[in-house]
Order: sequence, then structure tokens, then C-alpha cells
Amino acid sequence: MLEVKLTPAGYLKQYQQVKRDELEKVDCEIQLELQHENTNSFDSKALQVIYDGIVIGYIQKRFSDANNTDEIEDYCFSGGVVNKLEMTYKNGVFEITT
Repeated sequence: MLEVKLTPAGYLKQYQQVKRDELEKVDCEIQLELQHENTNSFDSKALQVIYDGIVIGYIQKRFSDANNTDEIEDYCFSGGVVNKLEMTYKNGVFEITT
């Protein structure tokens, strides 16, 4: 299990922000979809997080106080191919499991 953060909501379009806000108000565990966006010009290993068919952000790898790129990529990818992953949101926490 790997606990992750999403990119700030400020990068999202309004309808995406609304969907993310909706998710963050739910009290039960929610299954989310992860999609490898290999055509992303900023990050060839970008992982989109999708809730109810709408992208609500990307897995954030770098923060002001840490760079978790290697840890996240090692957990999520094998030989450049995304592993079979599941993602959940519960009580304010986003988690990825293999």
C-alpha cells in the first residue's frame, strides 16, 4: 500500500474541481480508476486519477519538501509498464495497492 497525494485542485477545470470536492465529502471508501497517460509531455509516467468518469487530478510525485518520484514510479511501474493497481479514497487519504 502506498499513500499518495493528488496535484492541487487549482490545476483542474471547474467541473473537475466540483467532482473532486464531491468525492472529498464522502464518508465511505470509494474505488477510483488510475490511467497511465503516457503521452503527457511533462511526465511519461503520469497517472491520472478518475472518479465517476472525470479526471480529478494526477498522482503528485514532487512536493515543496520532498521528491517521491522514484518511490511512486518503482511501486506503480515495472519495466516502463504500469502495474495492475487499485486506488481508493477514504477519510481524506488516497491509497494505491497492487
